[in-house]
Amino acid sequence: MTPKERYLTALRGDIPDQVPVSLSIGPTNALRWLGHDDWQTVLEAHKIVGSIPAQDFGLDYYTTNTSSIFKINWPAGWGETHELIPVTDSSSARIKCRIITTPLGTLRSQERLDRGEYIHGQTLEPLIKTHMDYNVYIAYIHKWLEFVEIKGGSAESSEIARILGDDGVWVTWNIHSFYQYFWTLRGVEDYLMDFYTVPELMLQVMKATWKLNKKYIQVFNRSSSPLLICNLSGASTSVISPDFFRQWVLPELKWMVESVQPDKFIGFHLTGKVRDIFPIMMEARPHTILRFESPRFGGDISLKEVKEGYGDQICITGGFDPHVFVQGCCEDIRQETFRCIDEAASKGGYILANTDHIPEEIEIEDVKFMVEVAREYGQY
Repeated sequence: MTPKERYLTALRGDIPDQVPVSLSIGPTNALRWLGHDDWQTVLEAHKIVGSIPAQDFGLDYYTTNTSSIFKINWPAGWGETHELIPVTDSSSARIKCRIITTPLGTLRSQERLDRGEYIHGQTLEPLIKTHMDYNVYIAYIHKWLEFVEIKGGSAESSEIARILGDDGVWVTWNIHSFYQYFWTLRGVEDYLMDFYTVPELMLQVMKATWKLNKKYIQVFNRSSSPLLICNLSGASTSVISPDFFRQWVLPELKWMVESVQPDKFIGFHLTGKVRDIFPIMMEARPHTILRFESPRFGGDISLKEVKEGYGDQICITGGFDPHVFVQGCCEDIRQETFRCIDEAASKGGYILANTDHIPEEIEIEDVKFMVEVAREYGQY
């Protein structure tokens, strides 16, 4: 099997020739290992360690100020600008300033971005500061939807797809409407309280962002990307209750799964505690769920438990604790690899992946060793 065939076979819940290994290698790792942080170097890092590149190589990750997907021609009185300001105490960190201008008012935010692969960083100034700001933002979304155009695809995007070929998978990432506001646009405590104090307003917010995500689903369905990952960060029971998840998160998950083309796949990305909401997520019938963190980092469900309860319904992705690279030796890396394969790889439907970014101080030889162990031990 080619790496791509191996990966997609596991996504279908079938048995490939060996357990696919697909690590989340980011620009920070590529810079540390190979001296550059562009997408070409990220691909080269995958090739060196033997990992199947299955991530979003969309240019938005590498060009913060522009979109490779959409073109917007704002009418008079409307607009959005971004500015990246270097941080004096860091060689890589930037302050991302965002300004949205509408006839109803102006919204401003500031985020500190410390890593090149992070779309969302540390919020210094939230965009949504009052309930009235929600109304301004909703109006902005509706105007954006009215004037946006989907780009036909850049030459660089076609080049990425050509280079990937049968050696990798172009994955499209999208952000669930709940998380659109959760992390960067509103203070977390204020945002969560809004669902209880002004639920009617939050329903309007959710409906507006659903329309925004419909555009992204359209782009995905038209693309050559076979897999859409919906980012649900912030929607675990480390933060919200199962009842809250069912009311405010599940409906859009069901809609997204129903909206992707039959020949494509969709997965849910979630960190933190997920045991109590796992059966609720399964009601949406995704093809895969990732990443299954270690209990010491907030996880509360093992690969073994998921495999025994849902292994015939879903492909499991993740489970490898990347902090073993920092805190362990080669034998620890070997045993962590064995553990993941033993717990989740039986009868197929498993993709071995790390539960979080590989720490930037890790040596590339250690990551390569992990993949080599998985190849030898993960034969079917």
